[in-house]
Amino acid sequence: MKISIPMRQGDDRLVWIADPKGAFSMKSALKTSLEPLGPTVIDKVWNKLWSCKLHERIRIFLWRIGNEVLPTNAALCVRIGKGNPLCSLCNMEEETTTHIFFKCQNHPINPLASLRNLELKIIEHNQVYETSGDTCNKEVHRWSPPHEGSIKLNVDAAWNAQEASVAVVAQNYCGIVLQTWAKKVFANDPTIAKANAILWALQLAKDLKFQKIMVESDAKCCIEAMKSTSLEHRPWKIQSICSNVINLASTFCLCNFSWVRCEANSVAHELAKFSMPLSLPFSCNSDSLPPSVKEAWLSDSLAFGSTL
Repeated sequence: MKISIPMRQGDDRLVWIADPKGAFSMKSALKTSLEPLGPTVIDKVWNKLWSCKLHERIRIFLWRIGNEVLPTNAALCVRIGKGNPLCSLCNMEEETTTHIFFKCQNHPINPLASLRNLELKIIEHNQVYETSGDTCNKEVHRWSPPHEGSIKLNVDAAWNAQEASVAVVAQNYCGIVLQTWAKKVFANDPTIAKANAILWALQLAKDLKFQKIMVESDAKCCIEAMKSTSLEHRPWKIQSICSNVINLASTFCLCNFSWVRCEANSVAHELAKFSMPLSLPFSCNSDSLPPSVKEAWLSDSLAFGSTL
């Protein structure tokens, strides 16, 4: 495993790897001890449930059904140690969650039909929500040029298992692509890959003697880490990379870090995807951009009105 070494020596510190910031807490320790060794099918089902656009009470109710924690007669008998476990509606079987919702013939309401109606209402609600968001509240996020005299460096990374492709795109205030670069790096985590892309961008800018630069990435945690002055606020996985970036940033006349949405980082994104299958480093300018990268660049240029 390749470990990023800081350019300047610093004090060693212990980190709790179960927390992104490396901070130990009893809550994190308890959560770690209760977690299974690997993801289960049930975990995936619950993750889908929690991500649904449902009222909190409905989600909790569905969770209680799935975990058999509703106060049915059978459950109360087990907990209290006495009572009648039979269904109060049919007196034929034990009153369990499964029996109430799926088997009881004397239930005044058909639970399956109710759930189906609920599903249809949820679908209708989501469609209305998405449509209203698209028509009324949709905000367009596009690449914008830097100030005259500055160079904007957009960075991104494509990650797959143990390797990644990092990409850097340098553009001037007119939106002209001065140069692009891409290469393979070892990275066992996408956050590490995107942090390495930022570091490489500064190294390239230093070699080319750029004086004023603006670095943009769609990796919010990386940008926030680069801006932070406290080690505790940086993810422990990229602390050494952040240290190297900050040291390099101090050598420029101007160096700003900015987080942007994916739509405003499309050129670097397409370049990272394009270079993923390549075994050798790749570089080109605006005259020789790959088709997918050129399409993204032209789309950005039209958005801010550049005349290329």
